[in-house]
Amino acid sequence: MKNWDKILKDFSHKCNGGAPDLKNSTHLQLLRESLIKFGWDENTTNEFIGNLRNGKEVIVEKRKAGETWKTKSGWAGLKPGEDKARYGMDSEETAVAYVSGQEVGGEEEESESSISEFEEDLKNEQQKTSEMRDKGEAGAGGEIASQGESRFCNAVDTLDEDKFKEENKESISERKSQFKDGFTDQFNKKRPNKADEDALLALGYEKPFSDEAFEYLASREVWAEQELARMTDPENQPNVFTRGTGFAKDKKAYMDWMRAGYDGALATQEHLEESGMDTSQPFQTIQSDNKPPRFIDDKVEADLEKKLKEAKTPEDKEYYEKELKSFKKFRKYHDTYVVGRDEKGRTYIVSISNKKDSNMNDPQNNTTPAKRFEVMKEEFGVKTAQTVTSAIDDGIKKVTSVTEETRRSSTQVEIDDDFATLAEVASPKRIKEIDKRASSRNRVKTGDRAGKPSKGNEFGCYLEDKGVSQEEYDKLSRAEKLRVMQQFMGDDDWHKENGTDVAYEPYSKIFIKVGEAMKGSRGYGENFWKKNPEAAKARESNGAKQAEEIKRKEQESVKEAHQSVVNKVTEADNEQGYPKDGKNGPHTQAYVNTVLEAMHYNTYIDMDDDDDDKILLQMGIRGAKASHIRGCLSEKSGYEMPPGDREGLKQHLKETCSIEAKTGAIVIKSKDDSGEPTHIADDTWRTAGTSQKVASGFGQDMKDCVKGKVDADVDRAPK
Repeated sequence: MKNWDKILKDFSHKCNGGAPDLKNSTHLQLLRESLIKFGWDENTTNEFIGNLRNGKEVIVEKRKAGETWKTKSGWAGLKPGEDKARYGMDSEETAVAYVSGQEVGGEEEESESSISEFEEDLKNEQQKTSEMRDKGEAGAGGEIASQGESRFCNAVDTLDEDKFKEENKESISERKSQFKDGFTDQFNKKRPNKADEDALLALGYEKPFSDEAFEYLASREVWAEQELARMTDPENQPNVFTRGTGFAKDKKAYMDWMRAGYDGALATQEHLEESGMDTSQPFQTIQSDNKPPRFIDDKVEADLEKKLKEAKTPEDKEYYEKELKSFKKFRKYHDTYVVGRDEKGRTYIVSISNKKDSNMNDPQNNTTPAKRFEVMKEEFGVKTAQTVTSAIDDGIKKVTSVTEETRRSSTQVEIDDDFATLAEVASPKRIKEIDKRASSRNRVKTGDRAGKPSKGNEFGCYLEDKGVSQEEYDKLSRAEKLRVMQQFMGDDDWHKENGTDVAYEPYSKIFIKVGEAMKGSRGYGENFWKKNPEAAKARESNGAKQAEEIKRKEQESVKEAHQSVVNKVTEADNEQGYPKDGKNGPHTQAYVNTVLEAMHYNTYIDMDDDDDDKILLQMGIRGAKASHIRGCLSEKSGYEMPPGDREGLKQHLKETCSIEAKTGAIVIKSKDDSGEPTHIADDTWRTAGTSQKVASGFGQDMKDCVKGKVDADVDRAPK
């Protein structure tokens, strides 16, 4: 057993020096990590751990040298002297020749050799992206979602389901038995749970679930565990798993994302198999990134333009014109995409919008209120009633100035010792951060800003300029420190002179957190006040009440701005006699269209049937096509769409959808006896933490419809 001393030392360290318990699943997982770390292959490791779990004598039986066997991806064989088998060979004869030592190559080898320079570049770029995401360098959506997308991309390209099952046979078998019998996992959660069952139902399995169904759950679990083991390996840390701005060492959250990655990858692979892409040829899944200096999406677009110019036949020219047009359209909102080839070797791209939740609860579009208002102005055009235009302009002003208003209001809050006590317990991390910044007094040494405060050093330099030494600051009471901070926040002349701004975080956020405590927001319930009786004294102070009002104004600003626009839109149409004959007026139609655009509904409606596989909404285990969305919009709006009548459906939606005043939801009045509206889209305007959001997603009726259509088309369960 190679490296046994090193393995035991590493394993003991992982167990915090305590006595390992080889019946403890957590300890066995830690042992597995150590074995992999010191060079054990997956097959040997999994069988070794499996034997330990089952109390068997630890004798590892591996595939025998010279053995061949068949998998879903082709034939496999273990060559004498090799630790790992080769998979993906095209025939038994090829596999036999390989293990006998003949110089022959399988499909995998051949496809690798045929990769073009551009395809190799894409492969390297995605590898770099994957490494960045592991480290916590985020793309759109933040560190967590970016890592989820990254592992999804990797799995689409590398996960061979049959090969994985073969290599992890023992571990999967054990997990399968556990799922069949029911068990409590490492997070003290009973499995299979509702999410597990929903996944199996989405795949076409029926209750009572079969062995094949439980094997799917087991394979997914083992894959997710391996991904977690990779990130918990000290050799790979620090990383997105350990970073406080990432997963913050939350193993359960990481496993949830990895399960979604496994589901999504296999579903996407099946979509690609059924698409116009020839998956026997090389393909690469790309995490969209068009930020300098990489410009990956621009590179792909430039390659399409190059191939269009080099097209030798009218057919190829027409093909690349269409492919280029599609990519330009979809790159605006795809998260990932797969670059491959069609059967003629031409570049074939499938755009993918990645979401984690299989029940389609994730937003399909996120933007800011200011950006959405600007879209509205453009959509409404010159004929818009002045009252609507004014309401939009006022809305833009309100949502863009709210953080500045919070800063100004915070400088006027009355701070006494009671308020200071509440601030310390309501936001301890920010209090510490302020003290840290008070001691940071570095200045720019060269250039136009020489002598000015360095980023993050503004507060410390301000104190220095005002003659407050570090020693003097440290002697101040907490209330006095907060009042000095207020002076810093409100000294516009000093900031203008030094070219600095007051960051919302941590300065203004302290007052917001006090306001949240006063409101009894999440995390500030009765238990909070019981644990902090001294802070409770501040509840009657003027300062605390002022902070609560600041929080209320900030929280309501987005909703109020949106509600004002909705009211003005409705009023403007009412003045023109709308709704008329059951149809919306021009202002409501324009508003509805902005939501249809945000949800990309218009794009899905317009897509040709021949392009149905060109974009995929991969939501957890469910992958929806444009035809699924278009069909549901037609059904739920009560529009019997003639073949090819795309414009008719769009116009029908604009004319008949209404805006639900309180929620912003886009609804169709139902024709059934209940009279309940049919929810097409939810358009939620809100303040979330330090940011403002407009989140547009499927309405509940659309969720149910799309899930039904996707599940009807996808059926992994054997009949």
